[in-house]
Amino acid sequence: MTRGIVTAVVLAPLCFVGLVAYEVLSGKAFEPHKTGCAEATGFAGGRMPEEATDKECVDDGGWMDQGYTAEFRMPREDVAAKLLKAFPRTRQLPDSYEWDLEFTNSQERDRPTGEASHIELGVNYEEDGTASVTLRAFNV
Repeated sequence: MTRGIVTAVVLAPLCFVGLVAYEVLSGKAFEPHKTGCAEATGFAGGRMPEEATDKECVDDGGWMDQGYTAEFRMPREDVAAKLLKAFPRTRQLPDSYEWDLEFTNSQERDRPTGEASHIELGVNYEEDGTASVTLRAFNV
C-alpha cells in the first residue's frame, strides 16, 4: 500500500513536468488561440467600439512576446472618430497603401498606456456600408 502511494506521489509530478516540457518544446503551448475581446482591446489600451459586430479575437503571442489580433465590423459612418475614441493611444496616419484608413500608436506620454508597445489599426470599407477593422497589438 505504501509503495503504491509513494509511486503515485513521485510519478504524478514527473508526468506533469513531462507534459509541460512537451507543450513548450513542441511549441503547442504558444499556438494562436481564441481569447476574449476585452483582453485583446485592453492590452491595446482601448475597448471594443459599441457598434462592433462579428468580433473575433485571437491571442497570437509567443514564448517571449505578447500579442493579440482582433477583427470586427462596424458602421462606416464616422468610423475614424469612433476608433480614435475607443483606442485613445492611436493616431490616424495621413496615407496608407494597404488600408482605406490606418492608425498606429502614439508615443505621447500623456495618453493611456495599455500594455502593448505597438498598436496597428487597419480599416477597409465594405460595399454594404460597413467597415472591416483589424487591430494588432503586440510587444517586441
